[in-house]
Amino acid sequence: MEFNPGTSSSWIGNSQPGMTSYDAVIPHPNARSVIVIAHGNAYVIDPKDRRLVERLWGQVDLSVFVQDGRVLVLSNGIRLQAMNETGTLWKSRRISWDGIADLREVDGMLHGQSWDEIDDCGVPFTVDLCTGEVTGGAYPRDLPD
Repeated sequence: MEFNPGTSSSWIGNSQPGMTSYDAVIPHPNARSVIVIAHGNAYVIDPKDRRLVERLWGQVDLSVFVQDGRVLVLSNGIRLQAMNETGTLWKSRRISWDGIADLREVDGMLHGQSWDEIDDCGVPFTVDLCTGEVTGGAYPRDLPD
């Protein structure tokens, strides 16, 4: 990817691709960094200093901004991670056997569908956007993460 951070010269960055088909370049909620997702591997890049700030999860397959763009939620298909301007806000417990979809914010809660491999169906869940506490979901709470 090519970065042009408003200085006299642009620069090219390379990243190790992951194992999903999800690619994205997303502004970080801190308004300074950029989140680069290369086939699921997620990186926080400082374009002005030309450096990797942090390597996030691999296997990212979905992202959504919530709370008026102040929080970015990433999914890796089984759990969620939320980031705000200071970094990682929370990481959820495991929610799904294999797949998270239909993420949407309603009244300060994140709603979505998780995949139940046993019954071959979607199961609704909600996540408190302040704490990351999950209610519902397909993955049983009594099983290890």
